[in-house]
Amino acid sequence: MKLFFSLLLVLFSIGWSYGQIIIGIGSRWDNSLSEWIIHTEYEGEEGILQQRWANDFTHWEYQVGDQRGEIRLKWTNDPTQWEIRGDGEIIDAKIIWSNDFREWRITDNTHTIEVKVKWGNDLNQWYVDSADYGSMEINTLWENDVRDWEVLDELGEEISFPMRMAVVFIVVFNSMPNY
Repeated sequence: MKLFFSLLLVLFSIGWSYGQIIIGIGSRWDNSLSEWIIHTEYEGEEGILQQRWANDFTHWEYQVGDQRGEIRLKWTNDPTQWEIRGDGEIIDAKIIWSNDFREWRITDNTHTIEVKVKWGNDLNQWYVDSADYGSMEINTLWENDVRDWEVLDELGEEISFPMRMAVVFIVVFNSMPNY
């Protein structure tokens, strides 16, 4: 019986330490897209995504609980490739097709997923659908209003929080008007 409860405690601890699941993201201010509130599955635990420098859309920082990291253009003035750093990982996000910002490949050099718009040029719905790692959907709460997003995360445990953050960032950033 002690072995059973010990095993149960270990399994519960593993599940608890797995990390945050993002369920939504919304701009902090109605008239600015430079600061975002990240909503997680845990009641009362929110995070933040914000520009590192005012009026600079090339370098961002995030923090959710004890998870923190930065997101920046990999090469100056080239919005086709981003680097996401967090939790000791470096994640690369790059467009799949030249000059097409509707499909992205995100990798940590061990796991690779693709995020893309669901319907042509409609930036209100994006998704990840991987036979190996599960799925994720990111949708605006109100059509053509990029200030609030719902995230339905069913990705497997192999996908780290920084990689999930990369997916959410790529969607939100590439749906912003006039960045």
